[in-house]
Amino acid sequence: MIECTVQKESIMKRRILITGATSGIGLEVAKALVNEDVQLILGCRNLKKADEIWGQVRPIGGAKIEIFELDLSSFESIDKFSLEVEKSVSGLDVLVNNAGLYMDHAKKTHEGFEMTIGVNHIGSHYLTHKMIPLLLKGESPQILNVCSKAAYYGKVVKRDDFFQNHPFGFKAYSTSKLLQLMVTMELAKQLKPDGISVNAIHPGGVNTNIFRGDTLIMKIVRKTNQKFTISAHEAAKSVLTFIQDEKKWKITGGFFEKDAIKINVNPRLIDPVSCEEWVKRTEDAILAKASPKKPKMFKLGERPEV
Repeated sequence: MIECTVQKESIMKRRILITGATSGIGLEVAKALVNEDVQLILGCRNLKKADEIWGQVRPIGGAKIEIFELDLSSFESIDKFSLEVEKSVSGLDVLVNNAGLYMDHAKKTHEGFEMTIGVNHIGSHYLTHKMIPLLLKGESPQILNVCSKAAYYGKVVKRDDFFQNHPFGFKAYSTSKLLQLMVTMELAKQLKPDGISVNAIHPGGVNTNIFRGDTLIMKIVRKTNQKFTISAHEAAKSVLTFIQDEKKWKITGGFFEKDAIKINVNPRLIDPVSCEEWVKRTEDAILAKASPKKPKMFKLGERPEV
């Protein structure tokens, strides 16, 4: 854990957890909040990089910042991170599921899921469920999933090995974002009675380092991406709107882009029956791989004791 605190006389306000806060949108969202009376909990895969970056940021802000290691491709890492967060805060007000990747080659997570789907969808969903007990203790709690209109091109197929044996590249990325959008809609329905809002955010075409890899196509994509996309700083505003504007805290079950404009999604993509089914399929896949020594994630309709 890395901790840095800038003293300020006012009482600490919202407790905000952001994943993927060493680059791109996650970093820009976190940097925009350091002058506010908040507690930032940052989940970062590379602690050395996080320390280098936040060592430069900490003198200018008013927030309390805590940084913990988090690798969404590993349930063990998610479990460890969750325990650290539980020790650090008594409740959580905002969870920003920002961390994600795009793979140009075949690779599996520690649990054997295709890497892109395993990180962007399954790892984020597992973490979300781990954080729900804390969110239930929060003030106007929010879950914000950084999604993408790439979801329109995703495709889900009902087969037992779907999460394990899926093509990589754009097929996996678009499918991971479709699943993320479906999860958003289902969790919004599940958690609305508990006062937790859940929304998906399309930040726009963003110039970040998400397109990793050394293949020719990745080099072309990165070069093209730099010409026709907005900066991460600009894209972060779409997320910050929901964190900073109190009028947005109670909005739930939507897909939004810049200036909190609601996106009209084809109903076929977010059919409630399909959304519920794929959330259940995801949770069954997680439970099949989660360590029996760890507390089990609660299933659809269940609520943990708080």
